[in-house]
Amino acid sequence: MWKLPFIVTGFLLLSCGSYAQERTGLLRSGISSAAGAASAMRQIDSAVALAARAPDQALELLHTVRAGNESRLSALVNGRALLEEGNILTLGGRVEEGERALREAIAYLLLAPEGRQYIPHAVAGLGKRYAVKSDYENAIRYFYKSIAMAEAATPGANMDYVYNNLAGILTQVGRNTEGVWDYLDKAEHSAIQRKDDLLLAKVYNNKGFAWNTRKAWDSSRYYFGLSLALSQTARLPFTEHLALTNTGITYLEQNRPAEALPYLLAADSIHAGVPGYNRNLNTAALGHAYLLLKDYKRAEKILLEQYREAERQQQAGNVRAARYYLARLYGSRGDYRKAYENAQAYIDLNNSLSGDEIIRHVNQEEVRFRTAEKDKDLLRKTVQIERQQKDLERKNRWIAIVVGAIIIAFLLLLLIVKGYRSRQKLLKHQMDNMAQQKEIERLKAETEVEERERARIARELHDGIGGLVSAAQLNIRALEKEHIYLKDSEVYLSTSRIFTEVGSELRKTAHNMMPSVLLQRNMEEAISIFCNYIRQNKSLHFDLQCYGDFALLPDSYKIAIYRMVQELVHNVVKHAHAVSVLVQLMFQQPVMSITIEDDGVGFDPEAVTDKGLGLKSMAERVKYLNGSFSIDSQPGKGASVYIELEIPEAGCNSPDPKTRR
Repeated sequence: MWKLPFIVTGFLLLSCGSYAQERTGLLRSGISSAAGAASAMRQIDSAVALAARAPDQALELLHTVRAGNESRLSALVNGRALLEEGNILTLGGRVEEGERALREAIAYLLLAPEGRQYIPHAVAGLGKRYAVKSDYENAIRYFYKSIAMAEAATPGANMDYVYNNLAGILTQVGRNTEGVWDYLDKAEHSAIQRKDDLLLAKVYNNKGFAWNTRKAWDSSRYYFGLSLALSQTARLPFTEHLALTNTGITYLEQNRPAEALPYLLAADSIHAGVPGYNRNLNTAALGHAYLLLKDYKRAEKILLEQYREAERQQQAGNVRAARYYLARLYGSRGDYRKAYENAQAYIDLNNSLSGDEIIRHVNQEEVRFRTAEKDKDLLRKTVQIERQQKDLERKNRWIAIVVGAIIIAFLLLLLIVKGYRSRQKLLKHQMDNMAQQKEIERLKAETEVEERERARIARELHDGIGGLVSAAQLNIRALEKEHIYLKDSEVYLSTSRIFTEVGSELRKTAHNMMPSVLLQRNMEEAISIFCNYIRQNKSLHFDLQCYGDFALLPDSYKIAIYRMVQELVHNVVKHAHAVSVLVQLMFQQPVMSITIEDDGVGFDPEAVTDKGLGLKSMAERVKYLNGSFSIDSQPGKGASVYIELEIPEAGCNSPDPKTRR
């Protein structure tokens, strides 16, 4: 695995001695301007932001800051400027210059109280120097050291770039563990929270690399794609180049050079802001692509250039890659002597860069760091627990005093509240009973008024209009006798039938509006007669079920129940298109239940507009009677209406022999 996931703008540290001592007198005698130092620090921040796009311009700006700072010799400004110079030089392939700048930065930063917060970043920069040279063991040691120093000196310091670099190196040496993903997730969360596009693009590259080591190509290219899109949007040529290169490499590892080539050529066209290591990485991948495409001449030229550049920049990892592909190239062309030389050089380099001893040391460093982290966390928690226990003991004494007083006050208050609530409960119960009784009386009065009105209308229909219809029928019969030839008249016969039907309908209507049968018989018989009447006219099958002694019901409830059954059965006749109907009445004092169930077309109770059904008015009537009303129906599956009433015991009648048979 020879991709470079860990090239990020990180910061690292190493101790310095003699140089700092030589400069101490000069630094302390210098004149420092707080305003000037603040302005210089802002220029350094601008250089850091510029480094991702134009590293040479960023170096010029940092040199300008240092030159302008010589007159006042501010240790903080010089140290910070050298720190950023060291990072840029290291990433640009000028490793030795970068190391000198970082060590000089540490010397300055040690002399300024404000500068000590940057020392862990300088240590991380030195670790990065080892990473560029593929000395992963020392790189990891410096990264862990920088994190430990940051936590000791400035807890909460932003070390997310270091975590990202550390995750990349651990993946590079085959330590793609849960710890790696913890580091990457932590860096990603911080980058999103702080809106740091550069860090986020690098994290996505490292996540793609981690998936690549597991040969999860689609997941790998997904994260490289995220990095590429973000880099292009934020104009970050460094991470754009890296994402394009790594995407191409995933295709090469699947032996798909034709698909890899466009990505590698696109990366090769990006020059500004791209470190030497990354350019060399892309060149090696291009050589590999042409090798797989069997364009040996072009592949040899590219790989030899890549090898020389990697040697010049002392990039052991890229030298190893060049040797490997040159060995394959010469082997494919039959030049076995050169193939053997390059293969032997590759084996020697590979053993020195990724041997078992290095992996063992890396594992030891990781275990040592995690153990130290756990020990510190345990100590911190122990101290915190002891402090909390002391605070708790002090609080407990006060709590005991306060609780005692509260308990006494609470008991007194409880006695007062309990008496008050008892009186309120009794009063509420009395008011509820009065309200219920008043509602029952109101319903009873409404029902009586309604029944009287029904009886009046029924009498008018029966005695008034019914009498006129009967008289008209007699006249028609008399007319038939006087004019015998009318028997053969279709108009005459049709008129006679119409009068007969009108008379029949008037009698039905009068009967429904004035259920005198309730006064003459018990309720079961009255409802049975009503159902038989409907069945004869509408060809419906009725299953009537009555349970309980309905003679105990008050007359007002009998009429209300009869009317409910009437209305619900009429709804079935008009709307349900049913074949059979179940009418079930059950009275077990004090509960009266009514169930009307049909096998008709059904409906959606939520969507019904209630036009013509009267369900809303019936629900209100049931509510007034202190009952419940529910409908269970679905289109095509019939309907079931259930009503439950609570009959007040005080209102129940004793059995009346006149209404029992």
